[in-house]
Amino acid sequence: MKSKKFGRVLDRTGKELNLEFEADLRNKRFIEYGSGGRMVTFKLWKKTELVKIQVNFIEKILFGVKEAKVKTLLSNVKLSKEDWVYFDEFLKYYREFEVQAYDEREILCEKIRAILTRRAQKLRDFYDLFMLYKHGFRVADYKDSIIDKIRFSLYYKKYRDALEKNKRELSISRQILGDPFERSLFIIKPPLEFESFLKEIKREIEMLAIEL
Repeated sequence: MKSKKFGRVLDRTGKELNLEFEADLRNKRFIEYGSGGRMVTFKLWKKTELVKIQVNFIEKILFGVKEAKVKTLLSNVKLSKEDWVYFDEFLKYYREFEVQAYDEREILCEKIRAILTRRAQKLRDFYDLFMLYKHGFRVADYKDSIIDKIRFSLYYKKYRDALEKNKRELSISRQILGDPFERSLFIIKPPLEFESFLKEIKREIEMLAIEL
């Protein structure tokens, strides 16, 4: 079983990083299935702090993955040779490394899919779209791919039900915009143009939903 195999990898990694984890599929403190077995969440603990890794077993990847470099808080900080000598044990956790990541087009499609197939929207999804828009990625340019992504997800009744609800009325309420937890995720306060973007993207998503 892939979950068990991956759990053993995380078990070794957890020991190396002094994180608490057990590769026991029955222990929900560390491994928890969701969405009818479609997704599994692995949880590694450092006292009360949590590192969460989610694996989706059923997803239609439209654009393939790309190689990306993970940056750290020290990526743009110049360190001296003495720093590396004296703090090497600490600094090894701040080295950049390569990973496979979603293509930006895939993220755009997935964000629209999430917004239309959730019963309640999350502010973070709209902010991610806002950042994608600032880098030139538009819903109109990938409409067919977005529709393909959404239709693939409609195998699940909860997604079908949420889509029908959102087609009737896509609500970006004050409660969503002012959610303290969602707002706390921002490192810096969103610019004023984000508020006007919300009105624009809401209209675009509503028009796209008509075609589903």
